[in-house]
Amino acid sequence: MGDAGAMSAIVAAPSIRVLGESDLTAAIALDAAAFGYDPTAEDIERLARPLLLSGELIGAFAGEPDEGAVPRLVGIAAGLPKDLTLPGGRPAPIAAVTWVAVQPGDQRKGVLRALMTHQLHALHAPLGAGTPAIAALTASESGIYGRFGYGMAMSRAELEMPNGLALRPGIRTEPVREVGRDEALPQLREIFEEVRRNRVGYLSRDEISWDVKYLDLPSQRRGGGELRFAVHPDGVLAFRVAMDWGDRGPNHTLKVHELCARTATATASLWHHALKRAMIRTIEYQFHGPDEILQDLLVDPRGAIPVPRDHVWLRIVDLDRAIPLRTYSADVDLSIEIADAVCPWNADTWRLRLSATGDSDASRSAQPAVVRVDIADLAAAFIGGTRIARLAAAGLVSGDATAIDELDSALATRRAPYCPEGF
Repeated sequence: MGDAGAMSAIVAAPSIRVLGESDLTAAIALDAAAFGYDPTAEDIERLARPLLLSGELIGAFAGEPDEGAVPRLVGIAAGLPKDLTLPGGRPAPIAAVTWVAVQPGDQRKGVLRALMTHQLHALHAPLGAGTPAIAALTASESGIYGRFGYGMAMSRAELEMPNGLALRPGIRTEPVREVGRDEALPQLREIFEEVRRNRVGYLSRDEISWDVKYLDLPSQRRGGGELRFAVHPDGVLAFRVAMDWGDRGPNHTLKVHELCARTATATASLWHHALKRAMIRTIEYQFHGPDEILQDLLVDPRGAIPVPRDHVWLRIVDLDRAIPLRTYSADVDLSIEIADAVCPWNADTWRLRLSATGDSDASRSAQPAVVRVDIADLAAAFIGGTRIARLAAAGLVSGDATAIDELDSALATRRAPYCPEGF
């Protein structure tokens, strides 16, 4: 869940502290006020409370002008522990930033900046030795987080297509069964873990994450029915049906909750099942990957036109700790000048030694920089979702053209990173 409360004018900085269980009622009420929703008691006890207690929740407090007044909670931000699969199949611990909100009436007073700065500085080594070198978030408003050094590192696509689209001749499909959740979920968890280890951008799921995604409370259904499941030996499709009846009969929508498959045949089979399901007129999916194979499978690729959206924003907290976390697509040795207004320890000239086969590192350098980049743009390109060469063409990265091309080749990945969920 992204943020509510952009800041434009700095006033007296609020105080920040870690919140405990006794603060959760006030924190959830603040989030509900900022986003304009009404959580039920079940939402609070089964969704919000377990999730917030699984990570670190911080709160911003503003003092009242009267002496002795109790400070008011005016903002919150949480960081959840997760692993992110990086290029080379390496899982790296990250701080998954979520539940960021500012109390209406206290926005644009520096609360958000105070929360973001505190959170990032707490992760900085040696202050945060052993903590993640990377933070990530999904933003409710895409114009907010660039100024805190986050770059748009992964996109998603919203997909809507009519039922009945045909697969190309020769595409192999196999039988798919619809089963209950008790049979489907263990299989889904097993397949997800295998896919996660091999697909850049996937996040780990602990028990709380699985519960939050598949509790299937009424507030999670958004106009659809209960979750249903279709299974193939190598994949699972979780979906809802939103019923609608018109003058000509059923006009139902199949809303994909998740499609996870470890083979192309399983992917084709599950999509084929969805496209041929009776009484469905439209199929929707909010988390389609940026270069998934569905359009390649279809006779008419225009039938499934994905609408791209920004999705996961990445922040490099410590450059020297982040660079060794992934492997690279080419060997590069160059000097790069980093600008970083929020985490000044990164603002320097660095020698990057990036390797496709061995260890990579970043060390401070006295050599002239051949590439100059803001930390947000490097973060956007760090796992292959944004090309450095494209940012250079936009004037956001500068320097020697050959060095930029070499860095672009090193950061590129075979497939675009993909995260099939929000957080």
